[in-house]
Amino acid sequence: MVEKNLVVDQKTLEYRGLFELDEVIGTLNSLLQSKGYELQEKKAEEKVSEEEKNIFLELRPLKRITNYQTLMIKVTINAKNLTEEVHTIGGKKRHFHKGNLTLVFDGWSLTDFERKTQEKMLNYFIRGVISKYLYRSPTEGKIIGELKSDTDFVYNQLKSFLNLYKYQ
Repeated sequence: MVEKNLVVDQKTLEYRGLFELDEVIGTLNSLLQSKGYELQEKKAEEKVSEEEKNIFLELRPLKRITNYQTLMIKVTINAKNLTEEVHTIGGKKRHFHKGNLTLVFDGWSLTDFERKTQEKMLNYFIRGVISKYLYRSPTEGKIIGELKSDTDFVYNQLKSFLNLYKYQ
């Protein structure tokens, strides 16, 4: 049984304008890997009509801290009303998407004590009550702080990266 604790809730980054979706996803992947997360894609949808394209991605990168503690940053990418445009930059033609891009970040702390205390259910219950309501160990506080820090880092770097498209 995995206990899920939501630490960062619905931190939203919205962008409207020109961008290259492959570059945005590649930058997101490299930022997450630099923080030690293993990339996992949960869901991918693409809806294409004659005028526009809509893309929905859900990524769930994981970072294992201990045998029973894992951090997850759930990233939902929703690109709506995408149209392709070609612009010449520096004498070269580049393909861009124009539309609305929304990235939503959720930070989850996942704890799985079951592996550690499989035979001792009373210990599992007591530890859960103590850590939830009475006393949080300093290491748990550090882990939650690390999750918040990692989420803020990825959010701010992507925000800066998307702002660079305004000046191209």
